[in-house]
Amino acid sequence: MTEPRDLQAIRLSQVVRVREDPGEPVGVIVYDTAGARVDPINMYLRDVFANGASLRTCRSYAYALVRWWRFLDAVEIP
Repeated sequence: MTEPRDLQAIRLSQVVRVREDPGEPVGVIVYDTAGARVDPINMYLRDVFANGASLRTCRSYAYALVRWWRFLDAVEIP
């Protein structure tokens, strides 16, 4: 059995960022630190938008997914 994780010691990295991009259908794009698009998140946001979600909803989802992505990175889950 593995040792329990010290949750207070977790520090979230800046592995991904949300950038406003009015030229995109969703209005936001998620990038990694190298400047490459994070396709799993961006594809999901486009799907949500295509199914009738507002731009504000997609933006909110983008920030929520970025927090989740950072957490997964911090606890070393690929």
